[in-house]
Amino acid sequence: MCGVFGYVGEEKKDLSNFLLAGLSKLEYRGYDSAGIAVFKNGKSKIFKQVGEIKNLKALLNGRVFSGNLGIGYDFDILLKAAQYLISENVKFIIRGFGVMYNEIKNKIEKYELNNVILNNSIVDMNTLRTILNSASIFVVPMKDYFVAEMGLPTKILEYQSCGKPIICVSNGESAEYVLSTKSGLVVKPGDYPSLVKSILYLRDNPNIAKEFGKSGRKYIVNNLSIEKMGKKLTEVCDLLND
Repeated sequence: MCGVFGYVGEEKKDLSNFLLAGLSKLEYRGYDSAGIAVFKNGKSKIFKQVGEIKNLKALLNGRVFSGNLGIGYDFDILLKAAQYLISENVKFIIRGFGVMYNEIKNKIEKYELNNVILNNSIVDMNTLRTILNSASIFVVPMKDYFVAEMGLPTKILEYQSCGKPIICVSNGESAEYVLSTKSGLVVKPGDYPSLVKSILYLRDNPNIAKEFGKSGRKYIVNNLSIEKMGKKLTEVCDLLND
């Protein structure tokens, strides 16, 4: 389930707290993430966070997670790939928190995956930006079921913004988007041998990896920047008000 709370009117000094209070009244509906979008003078600012609303509040205070470790993602394929890549000096970093956190943690310990780091720390935006940009490749491991295949995780847009190549594990919209924007490679769900090959391919072909990253970044700048999206939404709102 989900809910939407909005405010249209004169500028409020405590707008963020006002919106958070409104969202809090909708918590009973159930949710796995929350966000706030503010539009003013044709420009927009968007804040979003996985988990409870208190995490969104932490973000507004300058501290964030970076991912939702939820049931829509197949972390098993990552861990299986990690097993095969221990001797290849390939390190996996899984950042965030969610219902899958303990299960992932237990499997890392069980299989003694010393090349996998599981991190659920809350950091400031600048630190998170540094962490994300330190990655060589981003992997989006979608599960193979209808709901997961219908949507496009916003983390793909964030990864494109970083200008890094993406390996998308998906049969659906996510895979089609990554291919159409020429921002990475696609692997079928559950096919961890192909994931291993894709990781090694990008590692051993840095020029190709760089081109994927540049293409993804270019698409975001030209089509999906916050400013351009805010302008489009403002235009739609103006049409509705006419």
